[in-house]
Amino acid sequence: MHTIQTSLGRILAVAVVTCAAATPAAAQFYVVQDKATGQCRIATDKPASGAPEEVTAGSPYPTRIEAEAVMKRVPDCQGSTTGVTPSEK
Repeated sequence: MHTIQTSLGRILAVAVVTCAAATPAAAQFYVVQDKATGQCRIATDKPASGAPEEVTAGSPYPTRIEAEAVMKRVPDCQGSTTGVTPSEK
């Protein structure tokens, strides 16, 4: 009986490690606003301190869809498009 429990434990441990390695890192989406133009867009990278863009609207969000929905409700972002993030070019 002890051997079966030990074997099942090892199988479970291998399965957990395999799944963790196969799962991509969770992406985060930021609503960023260009300080000069006021235009907003969705970005996958948080702007660096001192960058021409700043994070707005309580970012980050776990999905692009959620970030887009929030951006549409932010008064300062009205009329902005979702844009293309550098990693999507």
